[in-house]
Amino acid sequence: MKTTQKNQKIRMALVKNGLCLWNLEDILGVSSMTITRMMRHELPKEKQLEIISLIEKEVKNGSR
Repeated sequence: MKTTQKNQKIRMALVKNGLCLWNLEDILGVSSMTITRMMRHELPKEKQLEIISLIEKEVKNGSR
């Protein structure tokens, strides 16, 4: 049985912007364990859009 990763939109936004999951830890200010737990299950669409917005803002500001 083939399974797909959860939160694909977030993962694709990271790849598109040349970032990794550990960069997301820094952007959100949380630990790696928190990111692992958070990404394990599909997040609500609103939360995904909020995180994607933060990723894009971080890249736009030149912090990454």
